[in-house]
Amino acid sequence: MNKIGLILSHIFVRQGEDRKWQWIEHSINKHTELYDNFYIVLSGHGELPPQHIQDKVDVCYWEKHIREQDIGQGHPHFCVMGYRACFAAGCEYTLKNRAFDWLEHDEVINNELVFCSNNTDFSRNWLGDLLIFGNTEEILDLWSCLPWDYNLTDGLENLYRNLNHKWDEMWLKNNAVFLSSSEMGWMTMSDYRGNGPKYWGE
Repeated sequence: MNKIGLILSHIFVRQGEDRKWQWIEHSINKHTELYDNFYIVLSGHGELPPQHIQDKVDVCYWEKHIREQDIGQGHPHFCVMGYRACFAAGCEYTLKNRAFDWLEHDEVINNELVFCSNNTDFSRNWLGDLLIFGNTEEILDLWSCLPWDYNLTDGLENLYRNLNHKWDEMWLKNNAVFLSSSEMGWMTMSDYRGNGPKYWGE
């Protein structure tokens, strides 16, 4: 069975937010139930993860100083570091998800390249930046081919900008699968509105 990279990111923990550790542990457990050969990278910032959570992952890339500029901007630094770790480990394909979230089934990892349709809208210059599955080297390049522009609204606009530098809309439409969060079985403990557990964005 091929080892697949799993990046759990888009996560910061401030003092007093201990509930987040339970959510992260739940995410790790659910992903390992889904597929038993993930190379797991937890990549985030803030209060340090408890040792029992660090012991559940292959790599814990964590910075004690919260990068405030990354919040709401796709956490690009931590996503790139996660992809670099998976690439260095020889993972041909990588699933990236939020560290609070999990998948109910394996539809996503049975494809070559997957983005979420809920937060992808080319008419608004959005490319979904939260849950992505694809070739590790190619998605690492998608995230890092241009310097992140923190003057843009968010990570969706930045990843769309990078898309048009690396590929273009038509290439992606012809080569990627776009699934809704419910089709993916993408569940979250807390979505961008603070709601959960539920399908992300629905």
